[in-house]
Amino acid sequence: MTARRGAALTLAILALALGGSACGGAGSAKTTTATAAERAAAVQWRAGLVRWQRSMSTALTGISVVFSTGVELVDLQSHGTRASRSLLHYEHTLATCTSTIRQLGQAPEAFGQARVYALTACGTLERGEKLVEAAVRDVRSKRPSLNPLGPASDVLSTGESEMKSAGVALTIGIPSGT
Repeated sequence: MTARRGAALTLAILALALGGSACGGAGSAKTTTATAAERAAAVQWRAGLVRWQRSMSTALTGISVVFSTGVELVDLQSHGTRASRSLLHYEHTLATCTSTIRQLGQAPEAFGQARVYALTACGTLERGEKLVEAAVRDVRSKRPSLNPLGPASDVLSTGESEMKSAGVALTIGIPSGT
């Protein structure tokens, strides 16, 4: 996390904590503290899901770029090339999608549906990653197809749509089960 993001997150948490304590009123200090802690956890969880979405988008774009140019495809035919190393990184990002979401922990109630959509997207993206592996084997074969990424494209596109649904649910805050 960059210093700017860390400072922004700290400021947001302090603002939420101060806002919660300023509301005071009839509630006890224990309730206010719990509310402030819940708000801080929600801010942290939301930031984690936004980072997840950004990393998945970067991986999908990177895979598309690697398979879109003849130069990159030629480079991909050999292990250890720049294209191969880049693709391994993107594949790893997709392959660890579910574990990344699970590391965020249980979603706050308002973001429950965003977590459901994110896990659904992860299942699809992880299946797509396996198809990307098959595409690499195809490129490295003696007779590669004209569109080696073709079988993976639909699956990855579906995963991207599901990922966007998670982002929408995060933005509007839909509790799970609604």
